[in-house]
Amino acid sequence: MLKISDLSIDDELQKLLPQGSDTERAELAANIQADGRITDPIIVWLNHGVVVDGQTRFDIWQNELGADEDFPHEIVEKSFESKDHVKAWMIRHQNGRRNLSVSQRSMMAAELSKLQ
Repeated sequence: MLKISDLSIDDELQKLLPQGSDTERAELAANIQADGRITDPIIVWLNHGVVVDGQTRFDIWQNELGADEDFPHEIVEKSFESKDHVKAWMIRHQNGRRNLSVSQRSMMAAELSKLQ
């Protein structure tokens, strides 16, 4: 069974999506601590252990929760054919969320068109 300590962040994938603000990160960390668990699953590339959704949650686990293996969390593994397929999925997945501005959506659409 995959453990959260087995996961990693790929620099290229991390830079693909706009990062949340410091305020948003602090709010997420506070919510995780108040809930006593990471409520949304961390999605990873099957057989690679690379986080494709939940990079901020994973970073909070590492740096603010003391990398506690026993802190409640869920890991979901997802199969992808290639790194470009991972990128396309990340863009489509993030685009369906409400936290992107119009200009960020445009930049993501341009990136997605390059991958297809």
